[in-house]
Amino acid sequence: MPAALLLSLLALARPVAAEDVLLAHGCVVAPATDPEQAARWESEGLPVGNVDINMAPIFDEANPDENNWLFRGINAIHIDTDPDVVREDLLFQEGEPFSAQKLEESERVLRTRGYLRNPRIVPVGDCAEKVDLQVQAREVWTLVPELGYAHKGGQTTTRFGIKDKNFLGTGKSVAFQHENDPERSSDVLSYKDVNFTDLRAILDVEYGDTSDGQYYQFDLGRPFFSLDTEWSAGAHAFDSTRIDSVYVAGDVIQEFQQHEQNYELSYGWSEGLVAGATSRWRVGVHAEQHTFDRSPDTVALPPLPLNRELQYPWVGYQYIDDQFITARNVNQIGIVEDLNTGWDVDVRLGYAKASALTAEPLSQVTAFNDTAVMMSITARRNLLFSDDKIFGFSFGFDGQYQDSGLQNSVADLLAQYHHGDFSTHQFYAGLQLSQGWNLPVDRLLYLGGDNGLRGYPRNYQAGDQRALLTLEERFYLKEEWLSLADVGAAVFYDVGRATGLSDQPNEWLQDIGFGLRLSPTRTGAHRSGRNSVLHLDVAVPLGAPSDVGRWQWLVQVKESF
Repeated sequence: MPAALLLSLLALARPVAAEDVLLAHGCVVAPATDPEQAARWESEGLPVGNVDINMAPIFDEANPDENNWLFRGINAIHIDTDPDVVREDLLFQEGEPFSAQKLEESERVLRTRGYLRNPRIVPVGDCAEKVDLQVQAREVWTLVPELGYAHKGGQTTTRFGIKDKNFLGTGKSVAFQHENDPERSSDVLSYKDVNFTDLRAILDVEYGDTSDGQYYQFDLGRPFFSLDTEWSAGAHAFDSTRIDSVYVAGDVIQEFQQHEQNYELSYGWSEGLVAGATSRWRVGVHAEQHTFDRSPDTVALPPLPLNRELQYPWVGYQYIDDQFITARNVNQIGIVEDLNTGWDVDVRLGYAKASALTAEPLSQVTAFNDTAVMMSITARRNLLFSDDKIFGFSFGFDGQYQDSGLQNSVADLLAQYHHGDFSTHQFYAGLQLSQGWNLPVDRLLYLGGDNGLRGYPRNYQAGDQRALLTLEERFYLKEEWLSLADVGAAVFYDVGRATGLSDQPNEWLQDIGFGLRLSPTRTGAHRSGRNSVLHLDVAVPLGAPSDVGRWQWLVQVKESF
């Protein structure tokens, strides 16, 4: 069994150190700077000399395959990135002592920007008194029409608009889009500046006018932008009015209106990077409110969720190991990925006066007011077991503990196993487990064609427990397709179920299928900085109930293979 295989690997295999694998591992990218040379520069205290920004055009006109009238025209009209925008992301300055760690982390920061392709920082020249550096990256086309089509779980989403992740070469992101999905239609305006003011603050605002309400989100803050950053501060506000639905076997059985408000202020401090790791402390205040009412178009309803309100101070602690390596074709296609082979743990605790509900979903609920310990925990790590095996896992918990036990709480575990040469193919196994405690109906755990069980309708099963096992054999085309996209393919098997509701089928569900993957190489990455990957899948359910179609086809854009 795959699950047993994963447990055996954890128990028996010895993780190898990242530096032992750099030259042997098929997916790992060797560092641009020789480690021994970098160590010598650091020991001698050589300063950083000139820092040159070298941005290659979108298409390489020296390559005959890219030297045509269309690609030359795109290069000609493209507005190049301002070199100062790239300099703002560097964690070192000319004249300060050379640091290999700051160089490598600066590369990681640049890779999160959606307007650069595979940035590198390399030493240039041969000078005994200083270290001259050059930032090398390829421009990408970022002003693109938002024309989207997604079909998953038997339902369709369409989207159109325009977005630019590098507006006029400034590194700022602006977007407008109209979207129709199974829940609602919406018109959305957004703006994001990842280097707002000289403090390296982030300004992120978004407004949406929807068919069932509206929402806005506002974030302004100075993050821990590097492992050596000593302080952070931030403000967050979110306000949304919408119609939420409850599903059983893919059908809507309940609708209600929810007004959600969420506000937070925070401040953090750290001693920076010490002995290869960073510890951070944060404090803040949080307030949220969820108010429910009947949907205007629905008359007969089960009992509504009770209104919930929380206000509390909180304290948080984060620990991050600086054990990053660079790799390719692990979770994405073609581009350089950053994997931390050490721990990344974040814990947050608060103490609140809570107004909430306690009951089984969809049954009669009872109100109470009680004090609550608010808890949020995340932990993740990647392990290299040999030159062709990677295991990664993450754990998350979000909820509250009261005298009556855990309320409105969810724990998630994700384990991922990768095995292959990471050049032409890999075998992937992913296990997702989720457990909820006393969840209100607006937080049920769903499973269906839109979240991993590809052969079934959207939101086909629901409850407070969910399990999903995915097995895939992934294939990669070595050459870039038409100088426009990296290409992959997969054959897959999914099995899972969600349980906890009495009036739905609770059996294990299975499907098999195959699909194509396209990852654009000359357009900007997703707003989060990760590359977009177009998924074209055909899935066939195995032993499905009669209300499920004989096959499902899915078109969707994701941030991973």
